[in-house]
Amino acid sequence: YGERVLAERSAPSPLDPVLRALADAAQELFGVAEAEAAARRLYTPRWVESGCWLANPTKINHFDLFNQTPNTRWKGCVEARPEPYDVTDAAPQRSRADTLFVPFFWPDDNDSGSRHNNWLDDQGTMFPGTDYQWNEWGRTLSAYKYNGTSGDVLNTAPTTRGPNMNCPTPIIPLTNNRSTIVAGVNGMSHWFGGGTVTSEGLAWGWRALSPTQPFTQGAAYGTANKIIVLMTDGLNWAAQNPNNAFRSDYTAYNSLGLWRNFYPGSGPDVDSLEEFAGYMDDRLRVVCANAKEAGVEIYTVVFREPDTITRQLLRQCATDADHAFTADSSEQLTNVFAAIAQSIAALRLTR
Repeated sequence: YGERVLAERSAPSPLDPVLRALADAAQELFGVAEAEAAARRLYTPRWVESGCWLANPTKINHFDLFNQTPNTRWKGCVEARPEPYDVTDAAPQRSRADTLFVPFFWPDDNDSGSRHNNWLDDQGTMFPGTDYQWNEWGRTLSAYKYNGTSGDVLNTAPTTRGPNMNCPTPIIPLTNNRSTIVAGVNGMSHWFGGGTVTSEGLAWGWRALSPTQPFTQGAAYGTANKIIVLMTDGLNWAAQNPNNAFRSDYTAYNSLGLWRNFYPGSGPDVDSLEEFAGYMDDRLRVVCANAKEAGVEIYTVVFREPDTITRQLLRQCATDADHAFTADSSEQLTNVFAAIAQSIAALRLTR
């Protein structure tokens, strides 16, 4: 799964210098090299049309894709890193591509029937009379529809559409400014799409506490208590996508169909959405163990989720049984957070 998909024009137009400068700044901030490595992923599908090869480019830069869609820009979300860096707080290194964070880009679905994220007009951007225009796979995976055409993009929660679909509210870095925290909480929204990947939530909570990039506000390990409260309202899963080329919605770990059909052997051996969910459960187990080994204290809260596997998984993730909670109503959730707050306050007084 390290080879993330997407597409680019065969001959992209030069980027505007101001936009390129902004993109460079964003890449520097998030530890994403503008180089050929992490932001460029293999893209192999190709077809024979009337005896002539019609092939996609072999690699693509996700920033180029954003710049090929005039009415949208990267919102800031990133994909999960390849193993083992998806479950660590290791700092990104320009010399090691697998440690870098690749920009999240949810590809356009094709125009056939009811699609989850159809935001470009395939008919107006394909070569007439070819599989790129009429075949489901061609219309989904063709590079040539990213040709400078504005998409039908919506970035307002909760229902979004476009390459940033399901990219949520930005993380607030560590701060002792109460008004900043309250405003951030009040500004949070629910975002539909993509399923649930709890391991990514925990990994980014840990990175926010870490003294290493991409967030550096955290104190050095051993000099301060580092505490995460991990809450989930559902089991790990990826939404089924009726498009056979994808098989699942785009998640932090890409789409299931793109793993299986184009990159066999490059990712975990999963053949179904159920196995995909099991894989994400395994990644959660590993990131929980890694964070606790680094000295992070973890409270877990399972909200309105009766699944016994999920409840057991979060119980094991917690520092101990006293750090694991469940809540089945808003009132219970309020009481749980009050108990956690009291526990943390007592910890501060005793230490």
